[in-house]
Amino acid sequence: MTARTEFEDALSPRMAGSTEGMTLQVLAQIRDSLTGLSRDVRSANEATADVRERVIRLEERDKRLDAVEVDLAAVKVKVEVLETDRARRQGAIGMLGTIKSWAPFLAMLFSAACVLWLYGRSAGIVPAPPAPAIEQRRQSSTS
Repeated sequence: MTARTEFEDALSPRMAGSTEGMTLQVLAQIRDSLTGLSRDVRSANEATADVRERVIRLEERDKRLDAVEVDLAAVKVKVEVLETDRARRQGAIGMLGTIKSWAPFLAMLFSAACVLWLYGRSAGIVPAPPAPAIEQRRQSSTS
């Protein structure tokens, strides 16, 4: 026996030496290889479908995030407007508080100025205001 026939006997003892047997073995190996390849292709398709679903979910998430970013920008604008309004109101309230605290002092100064002016008028220190133009014409026409 040659090495080839011994090998064939080891592979398939009942079909040893037959070319039909070798053809059947080769076809069986091809079938096994194709079965393995089809399993691999199926798992690759499943993995591709899984990746596709993940990509679709990520795209939807990106769309929602874009919408949230737009909403966030609008909220930022509203917050800035509200902060500006609050600062304006606080400034106005602060000014009113200042006027309120200075009001007695300002009233006292105004009263003192009025008293001095009236005293100056009665003493002749402060001259009388000029007569309006109409009264001057009347006085000049009667004279």
